[in-house]
Amino acid sequence: RMMEYENVFRKMNAKIDAVEKENLYLKQQLSASIDKLGTVAAGVRVNEKKCTSLSKDMKHAESYMKTTTKKLNDHETSTRSEFVKLYKHLTIAGVLRGEKK
Repeated sequence: RMMEYENVFRKMNAKIDAVEKENLYLKQQLSASIDKLGTVAAGVRVNEKKCTSLSKDMKHAESYMKTTTKKLNDHETSTRSEFVKLYKHLTIAGVLRGEKK
């Protein structure tokens, strides 16, 4: 019976060693995965800041474009009305005879 117990203990010790080795391997893998995850998370935070900055820049550009478009439209309207006034004055003064081509 002692021999049977010794065999059982040897098998159990072998299983315990195998499980401990596997546990050590899994801990190493977990640690490596956590490190990689930390690196990826840091990269995501950097990209998030870049995206936020880019979004602000785009909003600024959009606002600037709207303002510029309004100023351009105002200038076009003003130029057109000045041209019409000038045309009328030149026509009245006789420089232009109102000829249509």
